[in-house]
Amino acid sequence: MKKTICFFNSNKSWGGGEQWHYDMAVRLANRGSRVVMFTNFNSELYHTIKNQAGIEVYQLKMSNRSFLNPVKVKRLIRLFSHIQIQSIILNLPADVKLAGVAAKKAGIENIIYRRGSALPVRNTLLNKYYFRKVISKVLTNSRATKNTILEKNSALIPEEKIHVLYNGLDLEEFDRRPVADHVEEPAKILIGNLGRMVYQKGQEMLLDVAGKLAADNISFKMIIGGDGPYRKRIQHLIEKKGLEKHMELRGVIDDAKSFLNDIHIFVLSSRWEGFGYVIAEAMACEKPVVAFDISSNPELIEHGKTGFLVKPFDTAGMASHIIDLARDEALRKKMGKQGRKRIEKYFTMERVINNLEEII
Repeated sequence: MKKTICFFNSNKSWGGGEQWHYDMAVRLANRGSRVVMFTNFNSELYHTIKNQAGIEVYQLKMSNRSFLNPVKVKRLIRLFSHIQIQSIILNLPADVKLAGVAAKKAGIENIIYRRGSALPVRNTLLNKYYFRKVISKVLTNSRATKNTILEKNSALIPEEKIHVLYNGLDLEEFDRRPVADHVEEPAKILIGNLGRMVYQKGQEMLLDVAGKLAADNISFKMIIGGDGPYRKRIQHLIEKKGLEKHMELRGVIDDAKSFLNDIHIFVLSSRWEGFGYVIAEAMACEKPVVAFDISSNPELIEHGKTGFLVKPFDTAGMASHIIDLARDEALRKKMGKQGRKRIEKYFTMERVINNLEEII
């Protein structure tokens, strides 16, 4: 009899967690597992996966306070028992409170919480209860994320129950994607950044970097792809500093591969990352990467081989490494090829699915 694996994700919007749940569910179903997905009512994940062959999808109206509703908890217990789930993978802390507790009462043997944010877990009585009495295992997307779980309470959960499972890149699918035609700017080094324009991503620091490159007479354009609440502020700062000819805010990028294929150097200015998926994509496109030495970045980037790691928030150091790459085409190509080999060796989707099946 096939074991039944359930993915439970109450997030209404789309993000990295939803992409991961979708990817894992589809691939496990393709490998012959019975896969069930619980989503929030009318969520983006629901609409993405509802017609996917081989996956049973349930949608429920949920909020952060749903765990306080005994009717919803009892309904989940009945559903979990009826479906006969062996393993359940939870996405949000709210999912642990609602579905984790229901799964425990339904007798599900394997209750797994996937944590994708490299931020510490608060040392509270409730968290101690959930991690010690409800959760069987924790999946993290990097060693950095794993370390933050125990940062404020080393006894929160036995370390052997925390498993690092990197985000995987489906290189076969990635390589099949077409690349859009583009018009190159001759004699200019194109530096790219991709990410939501929010505090975490730190794009405002790139203005300091651009200013230092301009002062060093580097012929370049820095293109930032993405949107968010910081966009207007950053555009204002670009104009205030007179960097319009060197910097461009391109907005939402629907075709990341074409964007990355066009540039010469990828730069990531994030203050923290769970797993820098965009770094993996840039390396798959054979681009050298310059980023701060924070969170999971050193797990992806080999300093001096596939790119450069810079002291956190040292924009002068970041500019210095970009200048080295801008002036040395052979170095850019060498690092780019080594980056691609690193992705092929450690960060493929096939490797991730094999590891997930072992953990389950």
